[in-house]
Amino acid sequence: VGRSWEDVLRPALFKQGLSRDNVRIGNALLCRPENQDLERLLVDVGRENKRRTAKNAELSAHGGATSGSLLPMIPDPRECCRPQLLHTVASAKNVLVMGATPWRSLTGEKRSMLDIRGAFIERHITPSGIVLRPAEIPGGGGYVPPPPGALQLRMTPTWNPAFVLRARQWSVVFEHDVQRWVRWIRGQLQYTPAKLVRNPSYDYLESFLYSDHVPGLALDIECDSHDDLTTRLRCIGFSDGVYSFVVHFRSVRPPWQLLGDEPEVLRGEALGWYTAGEAAAIRGLIRRYLLDPKRLKVGHNFNYYDTGVLLRTFDIEQIPNQLDTILLFRSAYTELPRTLYTPGTMTSDVSDWKTTNDDVGVADGARTDHELAEYNGTDCVVTYRAVQPLLTRVRARRQEHLIPLDLGVQAQCRNMHRIGLRVDQQARRLMEVELKDKIVAREALIRDALGAPKFNPNSVQQLGRVLYTDWGLPVLKWTDSYEPSTSDECLRDIIVRKLGSEEQRRVVQLIRVHRTEVKRLGAIMPLRMWNDYRINNEGREVGGLCRADGRVHPHYNAHTPATARISSSDPNSQNYEKDLRVLIIPEDGHIFIGSDYDQIELRLISGVAGVWSYILVFRSGGDPHAVT
Repeated sequence: VGRSWEDVLRPALFKQGLSRDNVRIGNALLCRPENQDLERLLVDVGRENKRRTAKNAELSAHGGATSGSLLPMIPDPRECCRPQLLHTVASAKNVLVMGATPWRSLTGEKRSMLDIRGAFIERHITPSGIVLRPAEIPGGGGYVPPPPGALQLRMTPTWNPAFVLRARQWSVVFEHDVQRWVRWIRGQLQYTPAKLVRNPSYDYLESFLYSDHVPGLALDIECDSHDDLTTRLRCIGFSDGVYSFVVHFRSVRPPWQLLGDEPEVLRGEALGWYTAGEAAAIRGLIRRYLLDPKRLKVGHNFNYYDTGVLLRTFDIEQIPNQLDTILLFRSAYTELPRTLYTPGTMTSDVSDWKTTNDDVGVADGARTDHELAEYNGTDCVVTYRAVQPLLTRVRARRQEHLIPLDLGVQAQCRNMHRIGLRVDQQARRLMEVELKDKIVAREALIRDALGAPKFNPNSVQQLGRVLYTDWGLPVLKWTDSYEPSTSDECLRDIIVRKLGSEEQRRVVQLIRVHRTEVKRLGAIMPLRMWNDYRINNEGREVGGLCRADGRVHPHYNAHTPATARISSSDPNSQNYEKDLRVLIIPEDGHIFIGSDYDQIELRLISGVAGVWSYILVFRSGGDPHAVT
């Protein structure tokens, strides 16, 4: 396997005391697609099969279809090679599945490697090739022995070494996955689930929250939606790494499905978990703990989403003394995804706790309150156990001084999200009408120029046929799905290179302007009021993002960009063009004050790195890009 073996897989195995003699390496595919591009091969096979299906349907419609005249379908190469793959793994019960292709070939499951890498997964494959999960084996609930003759596999999925060779930031994750897999097959896993305590009494919870044997607790909340400005708290968990205390506030089931043992507790009103007095007392205890500056509270994205919900739920203004592991992980591993699953599986032997056996996310799809409590408790204990390894890594990278700065920026992002942006709805409506008129007029010009009254300028397929089939222009770029690209970059190149006739280039320029106008309209439409319903591209009736307070509330993410910049979403308010910013207006009696630091990132990096060629340019007031 060349460099993939020498630079990635062999060192990872060697660190676990394994050599080439200790493992058997097999391939899910026995053929090698051109340029090792399996996706391109599958796309080509799919297109050819689609063509053959249409041809066979045409033959059948004209009565000329016979068993010999119908075109056979080209089989999926993964299915062709699967019998050999099953034969290869038959002698091994423990399999490190490296990549999405072997995972899908073995199990038939289409799951993202981001969601399952590093997990400990068992499957049983019958002699006929059917894949069963332990809970799906006929015979009742729970684990039962597999059917006779079934192949029992214990698998840990991870990245393909060839991918890691190209994306070296994943090297550390790959090594952790191999390490976890080896510990699993040797029976040396070091993860012990926390002891779950649901709905503790006031005294028991108080003694846990204010215990002196730990410096702080990990916290996590579960809610009934992702909208932190309106969501309702379902439960809150606390963990010291050994115990996880979970207090329920609301059931996962709607009120008409509630049983007597799992009812709703809302703002002191209790229907079963606690009496009304107990519920009010426990709310007061949690509120007092959150406000206590002497108690360290640790959570993953806690300083943004969780804090926003808790401030509103418990009617408090701030939660002092916090540590957010999502920011620690960003400082420790700048280029890796920052969901809790990644640091959790890198710092402990916890398996995949984020999904149920049928791959449904537990946070959104928990079927019982106990299931949600177990999930919440695991989130808490995984967060707690990740803190020290992450702090050690952050200190080793000399990033510890950034922790309070990152927390401060994240808090400001949360406040900006809460305050929102006031929208001038009258100006928005006028701009929307004006843009729609321009779009309709320009579409008419494009259709007239093409002589195609039904042409849709927004359709990349129709535009691609015009450019590359009807006009015969050369394909300048291919998309990820291996279609001729119609991106603005390609349209611009057609004009710059003077490809096609002058009239064709005029039409291309009209389409570019049309796209710009459609994009601007797409930025304006979300600024409608929440109850201003329109039909979207999927045919569904949706309202705008502007809430009853007359404001949109974009998210500002301090933890997402690798360079510590701030990104924005729902809507992306940082991408508003200058002429769209007039729609955002101050509160009555207030004004906006704008300021910007010219080339601030380059200035900071130049100063920290001591790049004097840039520093001198900045001091003289020159253009640093002129010296590159």
